[in-house]
Amino acid sequence: MGQQQYDNTNTGIISRNDRKTTDKHPDINGQLNVEGVEYWISGWQKKRKSDGGTFYSLSVKRKDGQAPQRQSPPAEQSDQPPPRQVDDVPFAWIGLLLSLAASGAATWLT
Repeated sequence: MGQQQYDNTNTGIISRNDRKTTDKHPDINGQLNVEGVEYWISGWQKKRKSDGGTFYSLSVKRKDGQAPQRQSPPAEQSDQPPPRQVDDVPFAWIGLLLSLAASGAATWLT
């Protein structure tokens, strides 16, 4: 019987590092596939100072050695023009204070 083929996209495996010889070596390591890109994954077991509980600090590195591509967050979509900043216009603060005083909204100015 032939070997079955699996789609390993977005899957991974991690296990204890049996070759650890110093504290700098990871406690766990493995591999990971994200959207078809292969990565090495390493983890170091740490203790929380607050309660002594354990957690893993992780590192992920592309197998092909390429630097990660950072994506900027999508620009906010709006039909409205951006709000006008009061300090964008010279003397805008004076105009704002005068209009508040004239409307009676700022009684503390008088």
